[in-house]
Amino acid sequence: MEDGSCVLENMMLAAHALGLGTVWVHREREIFDGKKGKALLREWGLPETLRGVGAIALGYPAREPGRPAARKQDYIVRI
Repeated sequence: MEDGSCVLENMMLAAHALGLGTVWVHREREIFDGKKGKALLREWGLPETLRGVGAIALGYPAREPGRPAARKQDYIVRI
């Protein structure tokens, strides 16, 4: 689960660096745990024990994102 999440996050960061927008879609576990999902895994020659982690939708944003909110004062404490 953790490895798959890291892969998706890295894909999202790489897409952002190329000027692309992404959205994490969190339905794959539900999909591949069902009968139709298991059938797809068999069709693709993959073990039915695989678990879905997520997917990303990828595209060009319709507009530029706004600026992030300012950090809270003293939010980070250095010791």
